Amino acid sequence: MRWWVDFNVLSEKQKWALSNIRNQFQSSHWIQGFAGTGKSLVLLHLMEQMSIANPNSTVCFITYTNALTALVASTPLVEKAKNRFVIQTHTKFLGDRKKFDFVFLDEVQDIGVDDLTKIKNLSGKLYIAGDPDQKIYDNDLKANDIINLLNPQISELNEVFRLTPRLCKVAQSILPEARLVAGLYARTNANATIHLMHANSVDTECAWVWKEAIARARPGDPSVILFPHHDNIYDFAYCVSRFLAKLTPPRPRMLRNRRDYTLFNAHFKNQDVPLVYLGSGFGSLTDSDYKPIVYFMTYHSAKGLDFKSVFIPFLNDDAVIVRPANLLKNPGLDRRLLFVAVTRSRENLFISYSGSKCHYLLSNLPNDAVVKAEIGGTNLVSGNVDDNDEEEFF
Repeated sequence: MRWWVDFNVLSEKQKWALSNIRNQFQSSHWIQGFAGTGKSLVLLHLMEQMSIANPNSTVCFITYTNALTALVASTPLVEKAKNRFVIQTHTKFLGDRKKFDFVFLDEVQDIGVDDLTKIKNLSGKLYIAGDPDQKIYDNDLKANDIINLLNPQISELNEVFRLTPRLCKVAQSILPEARLVAGLYARTNANATIHLMHANSVDTECAWVWKEAIARARPGDPSVILFPHHDNIYDFAYCVSRFLAKLTPPRPRMLRNRRDYTLFNAHFKNQDVPLVYLGSGFGSLTDSDYKPIVYFMTYHSAKGLDFKSVFIPFLNDDAVIVRPANLLKNPGLDRRLLFVAVTRSRENLFISYSGSKCHYLLSNLPNDAVVKAEIGGTNLVSGNVDDNDEEEFF
């Protein structure tokens, strides 16, 4: 998967930030920056540089999701280190209760105050990265809590590398308070059009999304289809199986408070369908390095990852992104979740629905950034789309 960037490819501002952080004497440092600024990459390069400067130190990289820890573990930096680094989720880190000289914590905004306090106590020096705009878990941590608890030196990344100008406009319309407009547009090869697709039925929508997703998948560049809930994943997979005239997939069952996708993934592998659920330790991103794959993921499990082609189906006006009870406890969570979903794309974004109206969070999509079309009235399948007309934005 095309995610890692070597040091010599980093921008001068990113390199300056690394140098500035290395030379600071505080015990904590916070790398801030909105979606697409390369926070995780800078944090990983910092980990390498600090471990080289301190060869006898113990080093751990922790983050929230299994998918992201697996991706970090597969980077050339970690693979060449020969077990020099421990890569794990924050829950595993806290369960082990082992102290490290250097701890690098990604997605800090999704860690609760109590857990962050415990992580601090297990860290000689703690380096964190995260963006409050992308907070999607129900915890009481605020930016001021991080500052009060850690008293970190702060470095802010303000160049957008992943998101195209139109994607920035779409993300901003979903979460107006996001700080995306503060960034500088740094990419030179950005090219994309965002599509809002309408279908006359759920079956038609699923068939079109599947055909488009698999047509765009390439070795090293998998497509991903994102869903708010696991039930949505199964409903979509069921429709795809009918469309392909394949056997009905098994419904994932609960196992130790999570859904077990072992039989689900094995079913599609046995049916010779390149569809894989990725998340919670199921599926592997490295498999997509060698063959075209379409991943199914929840909005939550996709955090921290990015893909060339992202599909977000089932966004009818009655779609439930966040259960009402959870939304009462965490107002605005539906906006932040959809914001995270659309910002997983580094180039192509397809949002679709099959009802009479799309979801209310899509009501303010900018007309100059989004192409609205009827499924059946477009020839996008097989990737035949002119994406080379991106205008400058920043």
